[in-house]
Amino acid sequence: MGSLIPFYDATELRQAYMEWGHIGGSPEGWFAPSDLYLCRLDMLNLEALYLKNGSSVKFHTGTSENTAKVYMLDGDRAIGGEHRLVQIQLAQPIVAAPMDRFIIRKARNGSCLKRSESRAKRR
Repeated sequence: MGSLIPFYDATELRQAYMEWGHIGGSPEGWFAPSDLYLCRLDMLNLEALYLKNGSSVKFHTGTSENTAKVYMLDGDRAIGGEHRLVQIQLAQPIVAAPMDRFIIRKARNGSCLKRSESRAKRR
């Protein structure tokens, strides 16, 4: 996902690595990393927009991007313009504080067809 950058763990004075965009935090206290967050989800007011319970998404907060699943705590889906209470389950723990803003995007898959030798022309 990102490049690894070195940092020093001051509690044990050893070098460790973390991904670019991640925030270091202590295992206890205010900035403890977690893979579960209770969130208020404000859906954009677009008629065709919806999100099902258990959907896979990309979760963006601060400078980090993480794969996650969204679980509705009231109802089975959220549609455009609605506000829902949800639990976000992340693939990897991150540090986020109360009231931190986030963006979720539906995960979509694609595949490379071939390496291009030159710029492709539009049809």
